[in-house]
Amino acid sequence: MSSKNSKICNEQNIIDAETWFQKGNEYYLGDNETQDFTLAFEWFGKAAELGHIEAQYHLGSMYYDGSGVTKNDEKAMAWYQKAADKGHVQSMYNLGCAYCEPMIIMATQ
Repeated sequence: MSSKNSKICNEQNIIDAETWFQKGNEYYLGDNETQDFTLAFEWFGKAAELGHIEAQYHLGSMYYDGSGVTKNDEKAMAWYQKAADKGHVQSMYNLGCAYCEPMIIMATQ
């Protein structure tokens, strides 16, 4: 793939990720739609897989709270870590807090 085509594909991924994040946020908040955490989780997941930092953070939070998905601290920490690795401050904070909770520390070891 040429450098130009690669750039176009990357730009399209960014556009798709942002669109999917916004759709997830609409379901999460109930804006213009009925609030639906399960659908929010699905849309955030699509965006997160393309590297959308806020979507990664939201997936972490949803796994942590069990909103729209079965509660799973290990997956929550993994998504928080992905966002934190890209500089997401709230994810960094959540990871720090989580490691202070004995149950989560044991689950991630």
